[in-house]
Amino acid sequence: MEVKYAKHVEPDYRRMPEPEAAFSLAVELARGCPYSCLFCMESYLTKPYRPRDWRVVLDEAERLRSKYGVRPSIVALTANAHPGFKELLAEAARRKIPLSLPSMRAELLDDETLELLAAVGQKTVTIAPETSRRLRKALGKDMEDEDVLRVAKKARQLGMRLKLYLMVGLPCERQEDIEELARLVKEVGKAAGAVSLSVNPFIPKPQTPMQYSPMASLAYLKEKIEHLRRAHRGDFSFYDPVLGAVQAAISLGGRDVARHIEAAATSPPGYWRRALREGLFDYVFKPREDPLPWSHIKAFYPPEELRRWYLKYLEEACG
Repeated sequence: MEVKYAKHVEPDYRRMPEPEAAFSLAVELARGCPYSCLFCMESYLTKPYRPRDWRVVLDEAERLRSKYGVRPSIVALTANAHPGFKELLAEAARRKIPLSLPSMRAELLDDETLELLAAVGQKTVTIAPETSRRLRKALGKDMEDEDVLRVAKKARQLGMRLKLYLMVGLPCERQEDIEELARLVKEVGKAAGAVSLSVNPFIPKPQTPMQYSPMASLAYLKEKIEHLRRAHRGDFSFYDPVLGAVQAAISLGGRDVARHIEAAATSPPGYWRRALREGLFDYVFKPREDPLPWSHIKAFYPPEELRRWYLKYLEEACG
């Protein structure tokens, strides 16, 4: 079947390739994502999925590499879902164009793809199991623990590091989900050798099915993050649950959030944390109902569709 790529627009090659920039020479491979994980705001806001012609992407990357002498980063929500992903990597390896790739879906990473990633100079394979298999399935991530372990073993054979993104505080999360995740982390550590772990609190976001969900308490999030820290031997990072709650307060709030933003800009440091302690953002930790503060903004999916998916998740995950 013929693949229809997004219409080509002549790119602008003006860049600022500074060492501090994580994606100084970013080349977009696709806009949107063919998947719809219930928590991912960017996926829902950038529908429909629009892949670019991989040949155009690689030519752009090659020109940027030649001009600046910096390894280009291929950017996409799910890069290895692109229909021409293997072809892009194989041709990049043939032309000796080093590439940097973002987080990818483990179930789509077969041995051939991992070997091609190594061939283009990728040093770390990043995947996001997120949570236990039970909750992962309910969220829309069709990824098995076996997929994660398979990638871990192959990455080690190829001399690549492995990085995992995990979440805690999801709706209907149980202690056994955290225990299962901790066991997976230990097994992956044995299989991969060198593993970096990044643990983040679940933050409900607008225009996703999870927009109706409360955020877990700060005490709960800190406890579960610490549980996973104890289960892991290696590099460990986490997103501060307090900052997560502030992020949720801004994204889930109504017009009143504007005055908090203004106050934070004109107050001594620590305004957001003080406001959180004083209970000004307690709405973050409570369920929400339609109409929501952003209901007047029309996105790709109507609110009733998002609501239906959220209720389906609760039925699967809480039952």
